[in-house]
Amino acid sequence: MNYKIKVIQTFFDKGFINPFNTFINNKNNHKIIKMCISSVQDWCLTNGFDYELVTKKPDVIIDTRFLASDRHFSCYQYACFPSFGYDYIVYLDNDVWIVDPSTELPLFDLGASSAALTQSTHPYYQYYISPAAIPWETSILVLSQNRANHLREWILPRISGEVYTPGWSEQLDKIEFLSLKNNMVSHVFLLSLYCFENGVECLPKEWNIRPHFTYDDSIIKAAKVIHFQTANKEKNFERLTFDQKKKFSQLPEATVTL
Repeated sequence: MNYKIKVIQTFFDKGFINPFNTFINNKNNHKIIKMCISSVQDWCLTNGFDYELVTKKPDVIIDTRFLASDRHFSCYQYACFPSFGYDYIVYLDNDVWIVDPSTELPLFDLGASSAALTQSTHPYYQYYISPAAIPWETSILVLSQNRANHLREWILPRISGEVYTPGWSEQLDKIEFLSLKNNMVSHVFLLSLYCFENGVECLPKEWNIRPHFTYDDSIIKAAKVIHFQTANKEKNFERLTFDQKKKFSQLPEATVTL
């Protein structure tokens, strides 16, 4: 069966600029992001998926109690989901490299990657949500059209503070430590709560490999999707295999019109 699929990415301001980075790190990040976007565009073209790179932030209200809310660009991604016209919606962070453009897309009503192995604050998710809860990443999502609509309608009022979230809303003003507040009181917590309440399936492991956090070279070699998820994205590049480095280096930089 041929499904109608739309792939969404975002590129706000300069895509990803960490204010604590050096100029050269930010410059390298910018280059890597554009090369990643190019790989996703090629993947969509190869597979007949519709593609959209959103460069204008949607009109989304973010609770002012969010820490560093201006840098929480991912809070806007849910408003970018189309409301109708597709069977499935795919969201990919802009620093995701689709290694092979012929890679087959796994389809789920809601598919995401578990952050349980790398998210240091998961005990708080278990305490405030449920002992059975685990954190789910927002960086790669595969959703049916109906699920995308439901998630958007559920999460945006909570991101804005319009809807009170037990176990989460009251913590916004109580957490003192920067790193803890960034991790726990982010939309990642809200997505994890949504997944716990509504169900989620885990994307295949090879669909979200972060080389900088992976110490098994065979896992990196088998990756279908490489996620350059660090403030210094070149550190992920350095962990790639020789062949992967060569292949990535040949990618063109996508043209981004802001």
